[in-house]
Amino acid sequence: MAVIASACTLGERALEPAACATPTISRSTVTSDAPNVLSALVTADVTLADSVIVRFGVDGNMDGATPSATVDGEAVRAPVLGLHASTSYGAQLVAYNSCGATTGPIVPFTTAALPSDLPTYTASTVTGTSPSPGYTVFAAGAYGLAIDDTGRVVWYYRFPNGPGLNFQAQPNGRYAARPPSSGGDVAAWVELAPDGAITRTFGCASGLQPRMHDLIAEPDGSYWILCDDVRTVDLSAQGKSKDARVLGTSVQHRSVTGDVLFDWSAFDHLEIGCACSIQSTATPPWSTGRTATRSIWTAMEICSCRFET
Repeated sequence: MAVIASACTLGERALEPAACATPTISRSTVTSDAPNVLSALVTADVTLADSVIVRFGVDGNMDGATPSATVDGEAVRAPVLGLHASTSYGAQLVAYNSCGATTGPIVPFTTAALPSDLPTYTASTVTGTSPSPGYTVFAAGAYGLAIDDTGRVVWYYRFPNGPGLNFQAQPNGRYAARPPSSGGDVAAWVELAPDGAITRTFGCASGLQPRMHDLIAEPDGSYWILCDDVRTVDLSAQGKSKDARVLGTSVQHRSVTGDVLFDWSAFDHLEIGCACSIQSTATPPWSTGRTATRSIWTAMEICSCRFET
């Protein structure tokens, strides 16, 4: 009987729910000397958490909050974006799990002044009404930047040689630009995370030069890219050289590992039926890609080209 009673007791204990533990937060710090002074980076050691946010504000009024981010491991890095320059803030990490939430200490920090060469803007409409809410991303001078509906710069990144023709928000939540190459090097598109970190570069297969006009970085890590395809073409029938170097456009879809999933070249599908104006030291453009877009209804990739004579 004693043995049976002991077994029942152990069984009842086994059915008792385990104690529920909330997350722990330690070593909270804020770094505010990033390349973008309108941002800050909150770091901390967090245990037992599945997601975190950062609350922030001025004069103790913590009325701002970042989007919730999932936790992978115990070292947390949470960017805070859209701050004002030359302003004193407080930031507080909040960690969550199914048992509840834990708040860390409020860590003070001060943002620096904006760069003197950063452009400034104001937004207005021709009718005098307020602009539609939202953000606009573009290249200006040495910067890729984002402005809000008032024209205030809320995010920027300075490229040493400028971002090139375009600076674009991508479907994967990051930004992309194709800065000018140095010397005769093949250029590459650069991908930036919202915290300003360079995450990877994009290039064309077969050593082709990426065009500066457009790129689509998909959420699955693949990307669509426009490439300069230069080939030797016999134009003697048009009174030109039989070894003319002609510029066309290639559209490539590459996987996250660099495999070519799709490759379309204007040379393989369109006839060169124009009289190209050939200079002795230049490659004549025949078809030059300007933009690419994905139709969510037809799952077709559409490339807009300009044909030059």
